[in-house]
Amino acid sequence: RRAVLLIHGLMGTPGQLYDIGQAFLQQGYLVRSVLLTGHGLTDAAPDQAHWQDWANLVDFACQTLTKAMGTFVILGYSC
Repeated sequence: RRAVLLIHGLMGTPGQLYDIGQAFLQQGYLVRSVLLTGHGLTDAAPDQAHWQDWANLVDFACQTLTKAMGTFVILGYSC
């Protein structure tokens, strides 16, 4: 089985990647996404997070998918 990790951009949320995730699901992928620290709360919240917080969260998601699937694809989107 195949897997994909979807990562939204600055000021975004995983919901912006819903349609892409559905397309991957229809192709048989296991789909996972993360809500980056400070996003999806208030407009000011991302200013209170650091890039290291985002990197650590993505690293954790990657480790989790590696244990579950072995290999996977990462898809990032930012507008």
